[in-house]
Amino acid sequence: MISVIKPNIGFFVILVTTFRINKTYFKVTTTESKLNFERLIFRLERNHRCVLRLAKNLNSYKYEPKNYECFARLSELKAAFSVLAKKQMALFDQIQHHSLPFGDATEKVEDSIKQYHGLEKKMAEYLLGL
Repeated sequence: MISVIKPNIGFFVILVTTFRINKTYFKVTTTESKLNFERLIFRLERNHRCVLRLAKNLNSYKYEPKNYECFARLSELKAAFSVLAKKQMALFDQIQHHSLPFGDATEKVEDSIKQYHGLEKKMAEYLLGL
């Protein structure tokens, strides 16, 4: 919902966007929403760099498997990191083109970060099992 507020002083017009997050309505000015989207993009970019770094580390000779079980776990981790990186890039494109509402984008970024932490935990378990 977009409404126009005309203050008594000056000729400024502020567009106010109402977002529905968790059944609560918030009014955010366009400058605030732009700042929130930029923060969201920054979080996603930072997390994406971490995903790429860990995926690169998995390809290192230091983490080569010593038996079949480790080989299967390593290939599963590599595939999961690859899928997560692709999902993050698609999400990044959706956020950049504003094709996703802010509330949905926030939820998807949070889910992406949770998935990253789960993969990071699995990677630590793999490394301890070597």
